Amino acid sequence: MVKKLFVMEYLLQLALEEEIAENQPKTHGMEQELSDLFDAAMEQIRANQTENVNTADIVRKLIDRNTTGLLHHYPSFCSPNDDAHGVYTVNVTGLQPFSVFCDTRIAGAGWMTQYQKGFGNVSSEFFIGLDKLHALTASRPHELYIYLEDFEGNARYERYDEFLIAGEADKYKLTKLGIASGDAGDSLTTHIGQQFSTHDKDNDDRSEHCAQIKIGAWWYGTSHSDCCYSSLNGLYLNGAVSSNLAEKQIYWQNFKGAQYSYKFVQMMIRPKCLEAYPNRFALEEEIAENQPKTHGMEQELSALFDAAMEQIRANKIENVNTADIIRKLIDRNTTGLLHHYPSFCPPNNAAHGVYTVNVAELQPFSVFCDTRIAGSGWMVIQRRVDGHLNFFRNWTQYQKGFGNVSTEFFIGLDKLHALTASRPHELYIYLEDFEGNARYERYDEFLIAGEADSYRLTKLGTASGDAGDSLIRHISKKFSTYDKDNDDSSDDCAQTKIGAWWYGTSNGYCCYSSLNGLYLKGEVSGTLEEKQIYWHSFKGAKYS
Repeated sequence: MVKKLFVMEYLLQLALEEEIAENQPKTHGMEQELSDLFDAAMEQIRANQTENVNTADIVRKLIDRNTTGLLHHYPSFCSPNDDAHGVYTVNVTGLQPFSVFCDTRIAGAGWMTQYQKGFGNVSSEFFIGLDKLHALTASRPHELYIYLEDFEGNARYERYDEFLIAGEADKYKLTKLGIASGDAGDSLTTHIGQQFSTHDKDNDDRSEHCAQIKIGAWWYGTSHSDCCYSSLNGLYLNGAVSSNLAEKQIYWQNFKGAQYSYKFVQMMIRPKCLEAYPNRFALEEEIAENQPKTHGMEQELSALFDAAMEQIRANKIENVNTADIIRKLIDRNTTGLLHHYPSFCPPNNAAHGVYTVNVAELQPFSVFCDTRIAGSGWMVIQRRVDGHLNFFRNWTQYQKGFGNVSTEFFIGLDKLHALTASRPHELYIYLEDFEGNARYERYDEFLIAGEADSYRLTKLGTASGDAGDSLIRHISKKFSTYDKDNDDSSDDCAQTKIGAWWYGTSNGYCCYSSLNGLYLKGEVSGTLEEKQIYWHSFKGAKYS
């Protein structure tokens, strides 16, 4: 976490955290829901009398709290309608309604893109979750479509006319695939009958732990006694890979072989013999005429209300909810909903959660302000919680940032430089082990250089805390990723340590810390030593 030093009194309080139970929608009628929701939003706007938060933030929070009252009947599959490309909500027996991405552009309409609970953002990188995948494929016969695209612009596909995943009791076994067709070559049938494995659940039938060795999660084990002929949840690398990373990357043997990682991969499912679905999901028209006319929050809210009501009445549908319509309008109209934002987290103990900040030369962006670990004013710049997000990423991704600020994420080197260069900052590192012990280390100066100097770790100041100082040896080191070797070691530390960090130390080692390493669980074996989330002076080199 970082915090601005000598914070001036923050006059505008961002106190928007009260529950509004009395504003739950009274009926399931979409117009009534919308009316109730906007009455609640207007009440919040007038009650808080603040300018440093926007209308969209208020409405999103109300939507998120009131979703139990905003649910309608959803289909259990993607619509076979060529216009239905994007994010939709489905419902399968035994599960709460959930969001999916329906793709019409790769293989026609009806295709739904897909570990146990799932993770990521359905509009970008994600995995749907084994529980959902089992529920979907067990609810009716499905087919599977795998789309692969390389870095040279070549695309291939493989299609399987049956696809069934077992439930948790059978460890989500790959039960059916049917007949394969396509031009990518069949690299999955040899995995038929195999259970799903992750680094902490070794369910393969090999003597080795394939998920750990291949640094992925898949139906490991094959009919030929190998770990895998495919692994689409492996490391995202850029094209050809070295032999030491072979089969650890996104891997499909019959297209580009064992030493190539693909640029784009999408697994999709759809029901077999899908009948025409009567309701159309035509909510994609742009509504430029409904842009807010002023920056006054009440005026913005009124314009957003009118646009949402127009969509509801125009589309005459029941299988989408009020919240979905409003979210889409908010996302399209954000240029009209921006206000002046602070450049730091407010020094207010109530300001715990997601806020928007603005730093010179950057667009406003979301941050997580934490008041519970070390008091108010701290902005979280990186968080590891449960290992669902891959942190072994390339230079561009570390520059821009990735993940969800409410869970696992990295803020981005560009933002980190802009923040720490805008005024003096301090750094706070909080570590918690699997036995319930917590430690911290605090540095009274923190400055990161810009892109021209490879985001060098320029200042740390004086360290204090009980975790021990495992960062000072990295002072003056440049940031490295697997595709940008900026360390001063003879090794390519980012590849060797499977991470991204200010690698290199004053005595020639790759690292004494590496907080973007692999998320493992506690003690690690010798082959994974210093490849995990690592802080030497707390738990040593063999603990994650």
